[in-house]
Amino acid sequence: MTTIEEISNTKRLIQLEIPLLETNQYIEDAIGSFANTVKIKGFRPGKIPRSVLFKSYLTNIKKHVIDNVITPMIYDIMEKNGVSPLALPLIESITIVDGQPILCTITFDVFPTFDLPDLSTIEVKKQLFEITDEAIDYYLEDLRKKVATLQEVDQNQPIAIGDTVEITVELYHKKKLLKLKEEELKVSPFVAGVEEGFLSEISLGVIGLKHGDVKEIDVRVPANYPLEAIAGKKIVYKVSIKKHSIKVPPEISDEFAQTLSFPGVTNLDSLREYVRQNLANRYEENSLADVNVRIMSKLLSLTKIETPQSLLTKNASHFYQAYVDNFNERHPGVEINELISQKFAQRSMNEAELQLLESIIMEKIKFFHNIHLTDEDLKQALQDIAFVTGKPLEAVEKSYAEDEDKYLDIKYKLETQKIFEYLRANVKIVESSDPKDFYDESNLYYGGEANAESIDKAVEPEPNDDEAALGEESLSQKELELKADPLQADQTSPDQTSPDQASPDQALVDESLKIDSSATPNSETKASETGADATSTSENQDG
Repeated sequence: MTTIEEISNTKRLIQLEIPLLETNQYIEDAIGSFANTVKIKGFRPGKIPRSVLFKSYLTNIKKHVIDNVITPMIYDIMEKNGVSPLALPLIESITIVDGQPILCTITFDVFPTFDLPDLSTIEVKKQLFEITDEAIDYYLEDLRKKVATLQEVDQNQPIAIGDTVEITVELYHKKKLLKLKEEELKVSPFVAGVEEGFLSEISLGVIGLKHGDVKEIDVRVPANYPLEAIAGKKIVYKVSIKKHSIKVPPEISDEFAQTLSFPGVTNLDSLREYVRQNLANRYEENSLADVNVRIMSKLLSLTKIETPQSLLTKNASHFYQAYVDNFNERHPGVEINELISQKFAQRSMNEAELQLLESIIMEKIKFFHNIHLTDEDLKQALQDIAFVTGKPLEAVEKSYAEDEDKYLDIKYKLETQKIFEYLRANVKIVESSDPKDFYDESNLYYGGEANAESIDKAVEPEPNDDEAALGEESLSQKELELKADPLQADQTSPDQTSPDQASPDQALVDESLKIDSSATPNSETKASETGADATSTSENQDG
């Protein structure tokens, strides 16, 4: 006997009872899979009584029944009833008692039912930018710094922040010199004052030293450091300054323009025009990305969706682990106390819920408005990647054909682009160049005239992955995250602790919450596996 109950808009419960005749057969099949190989003291192999095997190996019997009987039954039941799980079904309990029917309780999340708002009633602003001479100057200044060459300085000149430093070291632990191999003592040239991780202490410690100076610097080495002799220990680095260099950027001139090898650039004037057009393209991309954020923000505010709880919990655990890993990397040897853990848990749940709701809305829009990728879309995308990266098309196609994750990733990005193209075409977009129009209730500032303060975001380096060729149009999380969590708000409310008054723990929390988006998971909205391995089992099982 089988029943399916609707626990909520997003959750279903299956009560499964397997008839006794079938139960007996399944138990015999399970026992037969190991009866001739197991050993129990006092019995010869293959001669152990069935009752002893049942009692001693009930856990093995349960696993065999779950993998070979229950899991296929679950998916068969869901298919016959026209329901699809958003994630792996969870076996809440299974009872196997000799001589009685097998009883099993399963829960799973389903896609929530909800109505989308009328897109024609949604209005969002799109920011227009003026590319000023100041913005172009800022870009060129940044460009000349990037192509600067290293020049060794006078030995009497002290090391300053930004200088490139080469050192030799001796390592001591509890005042004892560590005998390490030469390659283990090698420290690559680094930039003073800007390095992260445990090297930051050395990077800061050398500031003000000169050629030939020696200084002892205490360093807490991360527990996961590959050199076992120092991993997780407090090590004294005895640092000797070998040499240091400064970056010398070239002068901005016609000659500088010609060395850059930009298409169509032959002198400074053509370089400035090239930069102007490049900035215009970048700002248009940023404006469209901002429009995407605003559209999604409106959809979230106008749509009432019940969040699938088990999927939310699973996704939040991924975010939480990412915060923990980031914290441990930034603060080796520092314990995550209750305050930090609570902040991570709060932020993880907020981010997971936001991402999950966005994914559900996007999925609904895709199917409701029949938005789908064609073979031609994928082919064109691979051609674009081949063109931008300079790789043969055949090599690019082979790379994506052989890597399923890579293929699914580009497919997701292309689908996201098409969905937002559809949304932008069907909502009302009002263009404005007034910065005041881009303040809102969440203290979000979306920019203004293209100037030295706002240019950094527009000219940030392109990502190295192939998909940079496509132009990233996936929804940016930053602005919406601020709505969900005030931890990153630019201004503190009166009852919040100001930055100057922040406790050490709060400072650690704030820093560790700054995780690269690539470290966080995409929310799961579909069951990605089928068959025997596609069912999760609760730790609390009956019987």
